[in-house]
Parts: sequence; structure tokens; C-alpha cells
Amino acid sequence: MKKETFQALLTMAASIPPGASMIVINGKAYKSVTHHLSGFLNELVDGELVLSSNKDEIGVRSFSGNSLPAGVDFICTDISAQFDCTTGIQALGIKKASFGKTDAPVCYKNGKLSIRQGGEVFKTHASDTCNSQASTGMDANFREILLFKLRQQAEWGAKISLAGTPAVDQAYNILFRGWEEVAVSALN
Repeated sequence: MKKETFQALLTMAASIPPGASMIVINGKAYKSVTHHLSGFLNELVDGELVLSSNKDEIGVRSFSGNSLPAGVDFICTDISAQFDCTTGIQALGIKKASFGKTDAPVCYKNGKLSIRQGGEVFKTHASDTCNSQASTGMDANFREILLFKLRQQAEWGAKISLAGTPAVDQAYNILFRGWEEVAVSALN
């Protein structure tokens, strides 16, 4: 499998016009997409956000398992972490959470977020992924990152290394915004 250089990914990203939802470059289609992973911080096992047993479920996660399907690579350009720490939200369930309603819990803000696929491809302080200021809209909640690429049919993982023990009623929604790369022939 050919690995693109970081410079090649930057060049590709720079060639995408603002507002485009799909473009074709060199026989590959790039579709704008936002993936998400949701749950409760106190239910994470060793901080792992992605497990092979996970299923795509509306309102919970848009990834199935811990690998991307054949024919699809994902280039992540922005990340946003949103929370709902309203008392009683865990008893109501994750689909009732109103993300962006409350600030990130201290155990998250003081932790680290890492993404790995055959090694670490991204790592940052967790506070860099959340907006602690008054939101002025969805784009204000996203943090532009040094982009990384997740490759098809290869195991990947995402982990939150929390700084302390999470409490009940700490719902999270981690959003990954970027581009899915597919062969143009797969669009037919």
C-alpha cells in the first residue's frame, strides 16, 4: 500500500476549494464527512474510544469496528470534543445528550487524546480539542489539526488518557471532520 508523504497530503488538502462537498483529483474522489464517537467517560475501558466490537449506530458512532471498510481512506483535518455533563444524563442514555451544553470535565481537559494506526499518527492535549469559550457556531467548536490519514482495512484506535477518574453523567461526543478518499470507479 502506497503511503503519501505529509507534503502530498497538504498539497491535496490545499487543492480542495472552500465549501466543496466532493471533488475528484487524480482518479480519486474526496467526499467531505464528519465521523463521531459518543459515550460516557466512566464507561470507557482503558480510555479506548474504538473497539473491534463497536457497531455503527445513529446517534452513537459512525465507525464500525476498528478498521475502515475496503476502498475508503479517511483524512482527518479537524477534531471537536463536546460534552453534556447534565445531572441524570447517563440514566437517560447517550441519544438524549445535548452536546456542547457544558464545558469539558477536568479529567478530560487535563488528559491526552491519541490516534494510532501502525504507530501513533496523532497526539494532543485533550483540551486542544474542545472549545471552552462561548460557542459562535459549529465551526468554532472544531480545532484545526495537523492532518493525518487512516487507511482502509488496517486496525486503528483512539484513546483518551484521562487525568483522574471520570464521574457519572459525563457524556462525550468526539467529532472527526475531514475527507473520505475513494476510487472514482467505486462511485458508480
